[in-house]
Amino acid sequence: MTSGKEETARFAPAQVTPRGEDKARLSRMTVWLAVFAITLIAAAPGVFKLPALDRDESRFAQASRQMLESGNYLNIRFQQEDRNKKPAGIYWLQATATSVLSPGETDQIWSYRIPSWIAVSLASLVTYWCGTILLSRSAALTGAALFGSSILATTEAHIAKTDGVLVLATTLAMTALAALYRQQGHPKRMALLFWVAMGLGVLVKGPVTPLMAGLSLAVMYFMDRKHRSWMRPLRYWAGPLFLATLLIPWLIAVQHATQGSFLQDSVGGDLFSKMSGESEGHGGIPGFHLLNLPIMFFPATLLLIPSIPLLVRNFRNAGTTPNETDLQGLIFLLAWAIPIWVVFELLPTKLAHYVLPAYPALGLICGWGADQLAAKPKPGPWLWTGAAVFVIAALAILAATSTPAAEWLMVDAANDFKTATSQSVISSWVPDTHTPAFLLWFGLACLIATLAAIGLKRLKWAITFAIATSLSIGWHVRFEFLPAQAWLQSSRAAQEALASVCASPVADDKPCLLQDKGSNLQIFGLSEPSLVFTLGTNIHFDPMKALDTGQAAPADPSYVLVNLESSSAAPAISALEQAARSGKFCVRESAPVYAENYSKGSPVALVAFRLDRSACDPGG
Repeated sequence: MTSGKEETARFAPAQVTPRGEDKARLSRMTVWLAVFAITLIAAAPGVFKLPALDRDESRFAQASRQMLESGNYLNIRFQQEDRNKKPAGIYWLQATATSVLSPGETDQIWSYRIPSWIAVSLASLVTYWCGTILLSRSAALTGAALFGSSILATTEAHIAKTDGVLVLATTLAMTALAALYRQQGHPKRMALLFWVAMGLGVLVKGPVTPLMAGLSLAVMYFMDRKHRSWMRPLRYWAGPLFLATLLIPWLIAVQHATQGSFLQDSVGGDLFSKMSGESEGHGGIPGFHLLNLPIMFFPATLLLIPSIPLLVRNFRNAGTTPNETDLQGLIFLLAWAIPIWVVFELLPTKLAHYVLPAYPALGLICGWGADQLAAKPKPGPWLWTGAAVFVIAALAILAATSTPAAEWLMVDAANDFKTATSQSVISSWVPDTHTPAFLLWFGLACLIATLAAIGLKRLKWAITFAIATSLSIGWHVRFEFLPAQAWLQSSRAAQEALASVCASPVADDKPCLLQDKGSNLQIFGLSEPSLVFTLGTNIHFDPMKALDTGQAAPADPSYVLVNLESSSAAPAISALEQAARSGKFCVRESAPVYAENYSKGSPVALVAFRLDRSACDPGG
């Protein structure tokens, strides 16, 4: 027998030595760094390797660039046009990142992508924090890693627009609510954090963050009528006061600066058009986002399908199982994800990234499902169903980003040209389609390893290999495949055509460059935003009078880009021929450079012209 004193010693908690505390702290820090690094590494090639994208990214980056060039941080403009669609928050962040990281060089697209890159990586960290509040640490880690490695999250992380920062704001707001719901942390601090996140969300993309939080609060209010006291700290006066102090001065200033047109354009124009119809042709049937989920939420689709029956069983057995803590956390996550998902499924305008703010909640549900599945003796049919969808999605991405797929798309696009034979177009494109296959094959190996780990009942290894599959496929697409498809880059075609008549804006060794940020360049038949960002703020699109008048060119030399495939080509070339016949100009012409305008799906055959007032020099 043992004495009472011995029993007390046996069951007393072990004392942690300072060295043990250091190890535990280091272990926690390693987890946080790993979660942050997953998204950071996955998106890095897209940040630094891809050119400015059409259309939204180039519009956002160009507007931020014009803020830096003009020093006007209230008026949001794309060239001379007011761009009152979104609040100024994202433009301020992009302009700040560029001024700090790329001072004096406002034409580097990577610097405008930094806020999105960092924001989505931080959103992964906040997802982990939220998971530790609502679920177990292992579920939090798995859920955050799955969200942070998902195709949609890592894609938005390397695009210079609002959605990367938006998902950080909404995840931060929902995490503050989760802490209040589970009574963790100081209530007033969590309430203040919630209102700070509201302010960030509103300044970046208007009503989306308040809409998501409001819908979740409404669902929680009606689902748990007996326990509503956790919402009371949200009335803490400092939070709404901070929000008002942040937004009202800016709103008054921007309304004054735009003569009262900002709210009319952003709410009455942009927001209302998305709610009332298919804005800019971006429509789809209800279920659009659900159909995209296997690809966009990859690799978490491996666990999402088997997590659904586990959820149903868990709620069906509510009150009869001891794990009520998980049940509360799951209720919160469902109140987070489902309402906003339904809203965007019903919204007439549909774009794949609209549902991104719901992805952290779905990732954590998958993390919880992983914990439940790991406790089972063998993989069941639902896990194999998830694995099947996972495999199909992976193979679809790999097939779509292979060299044969690129060649097939290239041939199809080349057949659309009217001013050139498909063979001549293809011959100019072929060198641009070759893609190294190392990362593609590595992704395929990780895919096989995922299935093998499931078969061997090693679910944690299966999840690790699934995340590795997503990272390798993502790197293949962003580092190898997309940069190699130069035939899809109309801005690069424009640079190549201009360079041949000595007008390249990127070649410092050329004797003549575009002057005054593009003011001496006129473009006919192509008006993509990336041209403005790449070639200069003041380029002119379809300025027919500049050539029709027969007057002297506005700059010496001046340049003209013509898309031969456009209806604007014939009159522009006719005016150029007339200018050459007049003897007042020397007109030099480049060979056509071909590209596919991927944002419109139309062919581009660009010819550059250089106009000099002096007589032509036979020696060039």
